Amino acid sequence: MSKRSHLFKVKKGQLYYDNKPIGNSEHNPGFSRLYFEDEPLSEDGANGVVFRASHSILGIQQAVKVLRPEKASDFRKAKNEAKKNANRNLGNSVAHINDAGIYEYPSDIFFAVMEIVNDAKTLKEWIKLRNQSLQELENDAKTDKMRLQNRKLRSCAQALNVTSGLLLCTGTLYENDMTHGDLHTGNLLISDTEITRTNLLRFTNIATPGSLTPADIRIIDIGTSKATGTNRQIGEMRDVDKLIQNTRDILSPLLTHFKTSLAEWLTLENNKKKKRGLSTWKHNNTPISPATLAGDLLRLTIVLNLVLGFATNAPNKKGCVTLEDDEVSAFNQCFSSDIPNMEISFKFGGSQNKLDYYSTVSAGLSINWPKVWETIARKYPAITSYHIEEESAGVYKLEPTK
Repeated sequence: MSKRSHLFKVKKGQLYYDNKPIGNSEHNPGFSRLYFEDEPLSEDGANGVVFRASHSILGIQQAVKVLRPEKASDFRKAKNEAKKNANRNLGNSVAHINDAGIYEYPSDIFFAVMEIVNDAKTLKEWIKLRNQSLQELENDAKTDKMRLQNRKLRSCAQALNVTSGLLLCTGTLYENDMTHGDLHTGNLLISDTEITRTNLLRFTNIATPGSLTPADIRIIDIGTSKATGTNRQIGEMRDVDKLIQNTRDILSPLLTHFKTSLAEWLTLENNKKKKRGLSTWKHNNTPISPATLAGDLLRLTIVLNLVLGFATNAPNKKGCVTLEDDEVSAFNQCFSSDIPNMEISFKFGGSQNKLDYYSTVSAGLSINWPKVWETIARKYPAITSYHIEEESAGVYKLEPTK
């Protein structure tokens, strides 16, 4: 955790600011039914800090965001954010806010109490732990070559599960004509389940190549891109930037597996002229929307999942992949038309609706499909029994190699 730039601290389960208990007065502390964990859940935000706390009566965990007193001028904006995050139309993709208000001691401090799944962690922390585990796996003297490759392959499959979970949950925002504006990994919570375990030395069945199970990811801190005085365009630019960065970071084991980068698989141009410190990502000289990009990245994730399953189940690396007609059709749909749910295990409500939504806003045009296929074929020659042909500008089709 980076060095703190704030004065929030937990003492014996109670939240303090500047060594004074937060509440209505010195002798009337707030959050009376919450017991706080010592370390912040997230402290990346410019305005606030998020702590995890347990409810003494209900026995559930909550995420509590507190704003720095010097940001009191932003409290109106914070209230608008709280209302957005309380919107139940966003389903399970958002950590809903259940309570919000202002404590007056030791200074005006705005707070918002959000629901989270027990033992959830930020995506930032999850990526860090996963990367540490991969390094430990590399350094483990007991790990033979075959065991090492098997664990790495499962880590690749797990990365696809987490990426699909991220893209499906962000689809809830875009389907409701919203942007986030600050979609960094500290504002995304991932549930601790069998498929998200990061200890690769201890757990062997974290994922199966070719079987996609989107992870349960929740969004916190939805911004106020449509509020007075804010710029929706900036919010969309930030979302696009973070979608690319987050996808790249989650998929790092798979990108390493194929010795490539996410940028190599995209047709997007990164405009070097910065606006408020952000790049403008363009396709055919037009800025891409976060909804379109998220849909295209989801198509890529599903294709990679299918390839990983078929290629690793081929007789050997020099063998060939034989696909049924419906399997070829699934690839072709992912390239440009309706996104199929083939080999996807949905454990959380609304995911199929997101596939339908992304099918309407995304056509896979920001993905360089020939380059993707070429890169994977270098690793798995078995898939060269099929190749990609361009039907029209940016639209591709999978065909058997003669």
